[in-house]
Amino acid sequence: MSWKIVTLPKAHKDLLGIMDYLSGFYPSTPRNFAQAYRKTMATVKNNPYSWSEYYDYPLYRRAIAGKYTVLYIVDDEAHEVQVHRILRGSSDILRILQGRK
Repeated sequence: MSWKIVTLPKAHKDLLGIMDYLSGFYPSTPRNFAQAYRKTMATVKNNPYSWSEYYDYPLYRRAIAGKYTVLYIVDDEAHEVQVHRILRGSSDILRILQGRK
């Protein structure tokens, strides 16, 4: 049984920003990211516990989509996955999560 995926507003904004940024490169770049993101989220949807907790911020689980990190929380009661952020893996993720950009 698959889980419901809920993309929260900050994650949606992250996703739009990523696609906008990647559109400045080769035409295939945003398409490649979108494909990697869909594949990652299909895994999350089928088994959200297949990805580990984010070591610096264990409230979240962390999935990888290309060069990006998808941070999400599993709500067992509602049988849903809440996607909170989608951030470049090389960025200072902990600092961003703590609001210290």
